[in-house]
Amino acid sequence: MKREVSCTVTVSIESVSVNSIEQAAFEGAREAGKKLFVGLLEVIEKSLPKDRECECGGQLESRGRVARELMTVAGDVAFTRQKLRCLKCGKERYPLDEAVGIAGRRLVTTGLKEKVLWLATEMAYDRASLGMEKMCHIAISDGTIKNAVMEEGGEVIKQKEEERKRVWEEGGDVPAGEGKRRVFVQVDGTGVNDRATRGWFEAKVGVIFSQTQEVSKDRVEILDKRTYGTVEGISTFREDFVIEAEKYGVFQSQEIIFVSDGGTWCQQLKEDYFPEAIYVLDFWH
Repeated sequence: MKREVSCTVTVSIESVSVNSIEQAAFEGAREAGKKLFVGLLEVIEKSLPKDRECECGGQLESRGRVARELMTVAGDVAFTRQKLRCLKCGKERYPLDEAVGIAGRRLVTTGLKEKVLWLATEMAYDRASLGMEKMCHIAISDGTIKNAVMEEGGEVIKQKEEERKRVWEEGGDVPAGEGKRRVFVQVDGTGVNDRATRGWFEAKVGVIFSQTQEVSKDRVEILDKRTYGTVEGISTFREDFVIEAEKYGVFQSQEIIFVSDGGTWCQQLKEDYFPEAIYVLDFWH
């Protein structure tokens, strides 16, 4: 299935410049993207089977068309799609939503979510919102960004729990990464201020890397860093971090340098899972 779209870009020749051409191209691409979205959704919906039956065996009756909006990298895309209702169980369905994998009343697409999540790891939610408006001309509130972070975080936690159970309780395998000549493993704990309770709790963090390059005098950039952190207990951190180490290829490497602040739990982690590693007290201690 192919779909072609076109859009008109207007540029004033009297005041043309590189900047005006660039801006016109940017706006034209956004407009073409929106048209492509709407056009393809229309084609997909028309191609869906006409005779539909509910899971309960009841017949699905058309209840007209309902408006929908998607937040995309091209901007907000508005369209309508058919609504069905089961005459037996009363369940409502939207065939187009099911066909293309969208749910909820308003959805941030995966492409847009990746961009806002990246910004949210670098700055506060309100700053990320301003950044999307400034750089991409996309209006997305800090609250929506926060919800996207919470949703993604919940999914990551779920996947981690499933993986940890499969490996440590069911004896499942972990795909081992390629070994390196020398690999560095660093672990530490740090206090985090809980604004809700005005108390403190500890977050445990582990970093693995093997390649660095000099950026400038006294500055070095890590090129292949793998990071894992959690606010769960030591047991959870140990098991998850060992899995990450296996994926990275730590245990297949020729030399392991284990760096920590000398904390008891750090030393125990080293002795239990990295016994052959060279132990180094970190610079600040």
